[in-house]
Amino acid sequence: AAWRNSRFRELTEQIASRKRDAVPVESRCDAEGLVPTSVVRAAYGRLLSTGFGALVCDYDGTLSPVNFTSDEPERATVAGMSALLRCGIQVAIVTGRGRSALRGLRKVLDRELYARVFCYLYNGSACYRLDREEPEWVVGLPNADAMADAIAELPSSLGIQTVDVSPLKCQITLHLAIECDDVVGAGLISAVSAVLPNDVAVRSSSRSIDVFSKTASKRHALELFAQHLRTSGKESEVLAIGDRGDPSGNDYELLQRTFAISVDRFDWHPAYCFPSPEVLHGIRGPSITARILNELEIHNGLFWVRAHSGD
Repeated sequence: AAWRNSRFRELTEQIASRKRDAVPVESRCDAEGLVPTSVVRAAYGRLLSTGFGALVCDYDGTLSPVNFTSDEPERATVAGMSALLRCGIQVAIVTGRGRSALRGLRKVLDRELYARVFCYLYNGSACYRLDREEPEWVVGLPNADAMADAIAELPSSLGIQTVDVSPLKCQITLHLAIECDDVVGAGLISAVSAVLPNDVAVRSSSRSIDVFSKTASKRHALELFAQHLRTSGKESEVLAIGDRGDPSGNDYELLQRTFAISVDRFDWHPAYCFPSPEVLHGIRGPSITARILNELEIHNGLFWVRAHSGD
């Protein structure tokens, strides 16, 4: 017990330190005041001591590598997800992808598990049940084609290769020539936002930029999923896992809560969006998600996240 407490204190100090590094430059002089270690320790301890009844996961960069040629999640993550589903725990996939996410999940999950999986596609703009072909609902993006044309007129120096409108007219996806860092991504988002109306959201997702209605978001999808759990008599806390918890990332709203883990980029808030310990050691992506899911403690329809040093 003493060793676990010592490791926990060491880990939360490391998380607090890295979160201070993520504080905006203009507030960096007050980083210790903005990110108190005591707040990090209390919130992270709550995450590790809570039993969860459902899971929400991003797709690209979280369940599968950022690779446009593959629709399938990694097998190790599928094993952990399947274990949850077989115990009656529901899972929601919240992604910027379209129906390719449905195809990928159907390839790797057993058919009898489909009914327990909800898929919020196009950054929460469309909801599908994995066992059904038609969407439950869609949040449309008015004038999507006209907005796509305006984006296509932007300078080629921005690195936008193609501009696609989703078949459901609920999202515009800008495919980029290379993966951009935070600075380049912020500049690109600013340039795209300048030619669009104020009622749309623009978010970065590794090698793409997504444009969708502000009435839809990954956070709103999580709230709708939690509402579904309550109405079906399965009210419980929900754990969220994503990879782009930085302010310009498309998982930012999803991970702005205590019960949230990032397997890559994260925000400075002391009580929200905790980086998995591996991230502190430079390891990122689906391999961390696989570790988290396969080390969960599952009991009586709930699961607990196990502490891990990241060493």
